[in-house]
Amino acid sequence: MDVENREALARALANALLALKRDEAFDQIRVVFLEDEEAIPEISHDFGGSGFDELAFEPLYVRLLRGSDQQLHRLAKRLNVS
Repeated sequence: MDVENREALARALANALLALKRDEAFDQIRVVFLEDEEAIPEISHDFGGSGFDELAFEPLYVRLLRGSDQQLHRLAKRLNVS
């Protein structure tokens, strides 16, 4: 996948995930990025002492850009994003 398509897909996926309820979004991320247990903290906003509670666009987008083409396509299929 070329860079422009990857960026557009990652942006669309990030927006689709942010439109879901928090737990649903985290579940989708966990299913696709099972091998990367560190994915959850690095895509969440750090609220300090309360921990990583909410998804934030920028870290989510950056994490998605690092995903494989297969992971991005699998997540797109799960979220009905084209």
